[in-house]
Amino acid sequence: MSLSTTEKAHLDEVIFKTAMYWRMGYGALRIFIGYHLLQLVGQPAIAVYQRVFRRELTNDPNDYIFRFITHTLSHHGFSITYFLASYFLFWGVIDIFLSYAMIKHHLWAFKASIVVIIGFIFYEMYRFSHTHSLILFAIILVDIFFIYLIQHEYKKIKTRKELRAAAEIKL
Repeated sequence: MSLSTTEKAHLDEVIFKTAMYWRMGYGALRIFIGYHLLQLVGQPAIAVYQRVFRRELTNDPNDYIFRFITHTLSHHGFSITYFLASYFLFWGVIDIFLSYAMIKHHLWAFKASIVVIIGFIFYEMYRFSHTHSLILFAIILVDIFFIYLIQHEYKKIKTRKELRAAAEIKL
């Protein structure tokens, strides 16, 4: 079954808007996390982790993932910092703001989003080069997918606006 041009355009729009709403939700989660991290500045990450996952750790203290994370955090002791909290807050606010602007078809927001995401990808790649985290690698891939979606939608909206402007000039 092949989609008509109109159906494909509608599907593209639904996928794009869904992705932007997902980014807005993820942005809200980042703000929530950043806010709560501000309350924990100066505390060792291992203590925060053990407090948050206390119930899971007591239910299954031999769980491989929890043991691995506990081991990693205890050997790479770091404390919750203002930078970490600010990172979550900033990225959350930017995600929500730019995603909303793109849903409203503001062309500047598309370019700004791509620039910001590329900046974060560079930072994530830098972090990945040190941590080799598969989760971070997956986040990088998702960010690249978002760039593709944003670029695709930008071209569509820009073309549509140019055609509309050309039609108004002819009238």
